[in-house]
Amino acid sequence: MDDLGARLRKARDDAGVSLAAIAARTHYSKPLLGLLETGKRTIKPEHVVAYSRALNVSVATLYGRLDDPLRVAHEWLVADTPAQRHAAAGRRVGPSLASELVS
Repeated sequence: MDDLGARLRKARDDAGVSLAAIAARTHYSKPLLGLLETGKRTIKPEHVVAYSRALNVSVATLYGRLDDPLRVAHEWLVADTPAQRHAAAGRRVGPSLASELVS
């Protein structure tokens, strides 16, 4: 999502923070952050949260409009599947996962 990468870079530039400085603040590598900002790597929600905390700006500001179809599609594409969330939590397949998959 190139637009989101551009917003991350703009927020960083507006704050007067170098790529090296935000790398130190977020604990992500400088090359990775450069790839995120140029749209060459997929931006995950945790990246946006890291920028938000490091720059002291809201997540909503970085994402843009809440009803933006591109944003909704991006979040859906990078989100873990219900099965992945259950497995990460150490859960087994059960009725709650089945109901999540149906809805």
